[in-house]
Amino acid sequence: VVLVEKERTVGGNSARASSGINACCPHNDTYGDSVDAFVADTTRSAGRGVNPHLIDVLAAGSGSAVQWLKERVGVDLSQVAQLGGHAYKRTNRPSTGMAGAEIIYSMQKAVKEVARGTGPG
Repeated sequence: VVLVEKERTVGGNSARASSGINACCPHNDTYGDSVDAFVADTTRSAGRGVNPHLIDVLAAGSGSAVQWLKERVGVDLSQVAQLGGHAYKRTNRPSTGMAGAEIIYSMQKAVKEVARGTGPG
């Protein structure tokens, strides 16, 4: 396993992220949300820098990304909140601590387990 990181510590600024990871409909918990609504919210917030293809990919894959983090990596993303700029609850966050630190720590742990041959290869 090779992990490339440009910062001194794994995770860089991502480890300091506090809000959560936005996703539409992991485990079909829609709260009235849809991929189309996620695309619309993201497009609106992107302003002039909008890239419709990237937004479509982000929104369509967001649910499975959160599922993967929860099930394969073991990240606690048990809370779902509605934050600014979103029409629905879609910010997945841990029950304790900061989202970025939780995600980075769990991914780092999973990579070490795979490297030792004890993780989900």
